[in-house]
Amino acid sequence: MTATYRLDQLSSHDRLLVGNKAWRLAQAYQGGHPVVLGFVVSAKVFQQFLASVRWLEPLFIDLPDSSLYFDTSNPGQLVAIARQIRQAILDGELPADLQQELQSILSEGSAPVWILRASLALAQQPVNPLRLNPVIDAKAGSLFEATICPANLADLTHHLKQMWAKLFSAHSLFYWQRLHIRLQDVRMAVLLQPLYGAIATGTARSLSSQIEVKALPGLGFALTRGEGAPSTFWLDRQSHKLLEAIAGKVTTTYRLNPQTACIQVSYPEIAQPSLVLSEPDLLAIGNRLQKLEAQLQQSLEMEWLFVEESDAQPKLWVTQINPCSQLEAPTVPLLPQVTGGANSLTQTTLVGLPAAPGQATAPVVVITLSEPVSEMTFAQSILVAESIPSHWLPILRQVAGIVTEQGSMACHGAIIARELQIPAVMGVPGAVQALQQVSHAFVDGDLGHVELLNTPSTPVEHYQAAPTNALAIAASPQTIRLMVNLSQPESLAHLPGIPLHGVGLLRSELLALTVLDGHHPNWWSQQGRGQELARRLTEKVQIFAQAIAPHPVFYRAMDLRSHEFDGLIGSPPREINPALGKRGTWLYRQNPNLLNLQLQALLAVQAAGYSNCNLLLPFVRTVEEFEFCNQLVKEAGLRQNPNFQLWMMAEVPSVLFMLPEFVAAGVQGISIGTNDLTQLLLGVDRDQAELATAFDERHPSVQRAIAQLIQTAKELGIPCSICGQAPIRFPEMVEDLIRWGISSISVEPSALVMTHQSILQAEAAISSLDRN
Repeated sequence: MTATYRLDQLSSHDRLLVGNKAWRLAQAYQGGHPVVLGFVVSAKVFQQFLASVRWLEPLFIDLPDSSLYFDTSNPGQLVAIARQIRQAILDGELPADLQQELQSILSEGSAPVWILRASLALAQQPVNPLRLNPVIDAKAGSLFEATICPANLADLTHHLKQMWAKLFSAHSLFYWQRLHIRLQDVRMAVLLQPLYGAIATGTARSLSSQIEVKALPGLGFALTRGEGAPSTFWLDRQSHKLLEAIAGKVTTTYRLNPQTACIQVSYPEIAQPSLVLSEPDLLAIGNRLQKLEAQLQQSLEMEWLFVEESDAQPKLWVTQINPCSQLEAPTVPLLPQVTGGANSLTQTTLVGLPAAPGQATAPVVVITLSEPVSEMTFAQSILVAESIPSHWLPILRQVAGIVTEQGSMACHGAIIARELQIPAVMGVPGAVQALQQVSHAFVDGDLGHVELLNTPSTPVEHYQAAPTNALAIAASPQTIRLMVNLSQPESLAHLPGIPLHGVGLLRSELLALTVLDGHHPNWWSQQGRGQELARRLTEKVQIFAQAIAPHPVFYRAMDLRSHEFDGLIGSPPREINPALGKRGTWLYRQNPNLLNLQLQALLAVQAAGYSNCNLLLPFVRTVEEFEFCNQLVKEAGLRQNPNFQLWMMAEVPSVLFMLPEFVAAGVQGISIGTNDLTQLLLGVDRDQAELATAFDERHPSVQRAIAQLIQTAKELGIPCSICGQAPIRFPEMVEDLIRWGISSISVEPSALVMTHQSILQAEAAISSLDRN
């Protein structure tokens, strides 16, 4: 049996064998369009491979033909089953004939690097095969991040199995079942193509009367991750005349190093406005898109790149073709008008901080902090407010987008929005007053723009930003543990399929909002219902412990800043300066019951058979505060479990000078909270948008403090993690963290793949320097 197919040899009957992505590119290639010639490992080969795997669990023996059913409301079960299936796939042996064909492909080609991408089809497809199924093509793409590897058989086979395994990630299993699509109806092939360095990369898509082009220099990492702002152009759909242009800002550039098969990353010191493409480039892109649409008879979104050719003009290549979504973004009249320069905006545009990626157009609902939100309707709306109190979590699950006057990327409202994948723009001056005058708004959480619309051109729309998992970089295995920051159980089903070493930060105060029923934890104790609250917490924490086992979960005890929870019934009065007020372990000395009920919950999780749950104490100012909490931990009985660890957050500057004393008192590890540490070292309120430019973790004082904490922890023989926003906002810091001796890095789910790649790149760079 033929295991692989060349794009130039495919026919219209091969779609189910090779999937829609490869089949569509084959149609383009055979139609004379510039597509890199590649090969496809067929879906039939994958099915036969699954049948050959030695399954330890009888449930999976007939996996290629089974209709596995999972309880999607049980993330723990979902994650555990996904892990079993994927590990068995990675341990399996590829058929000999497939290995021979892959070796032949590598031997015939000269490219040092190859890219692998999933190509999917459904067994039951629309009658007209030219019409791609929007479910399988437009929506499922986020489940299967592309990966690159060096041109050798060992790496290629490993990455091929990794790609296959992604079909059985928890996120993927959840996705197909929710859409009522049976796994045996999903045909998964893998497209292999040589990868070349790019001068510029981007997308082009047809709108109603225009073509929208987005572009950034280098490879497509920055565009898919939302790093920097792409240059955006609008062309007339018929003449391809340039109608409008907004210069982007380049903050990160990715380029291919063919000698090492790795991606080289550069970060300009100052993000300069850049239009990236010339008018001839735009004309070439517009012409190519129009020709593809004429051949394939439908509106398309085309991914493209320009490659520099020796002694010739850069060449345009088509890398992917997708059907245009039925929900089109606003066209030029609703977008910023360039009148006073490349980046000028009209008065219909508000500008703030890009707090959570994605875009949405929806009706506006403006509320004030004094209004009873329980009596309002927010379904699929743009929520506009002065700020987002933490207790609004239940209503945030309903909204399509968020706009606030206050807040920053490090505030709790932004953290919640990113975890729930809600586009958000924060720190928008005058947002409440301005948006009260309109019926609809377009929120761009990637650029930090809010468009005021009175008559929307389309129904409610929601565009989630492309996930930050565009490409997995081939490099040596990582030695630094990568962990994840979580607060909501449903997020477990959306974790990417990369090696994770646990939950480095379980934000208990946000987790607790799902069980508090609108009442402050103090109220539960005062009403004699502390045991009930402990039981509710136990159920929630156990979901994480079960899903992540045997890896650790670091439960951070509640850090109740008064201004974030004053909307809860029974909450104490709001303080004048809550960031420096009654919070952290100081609060537990005043109210031991608040910590004790959480310790009871952790003890119950231990009693249920999960020994991987640890405690992380928040905002510890003094050794005496730690000793008090440590005594409560001992009295609760948690120390009887030899695996239990008691850590503390290193976010108050006093820890810089007192870490040896903390360790002597019983601290077993620290986690650096860069948000509070930066705030206190620089005297900058992290929640004030006006001070966003002054809140910079790259400041020398912050960098020296982080280095000192890591190195001191290493000298004292305890692990040191970091769980703040710094490695996400500034990936270049990862190499410094590794050099200083960091034990683990914990980040938000949306940043996991990017951080994983940053770790691999940093380790490769350090290893290369060490060899030299």
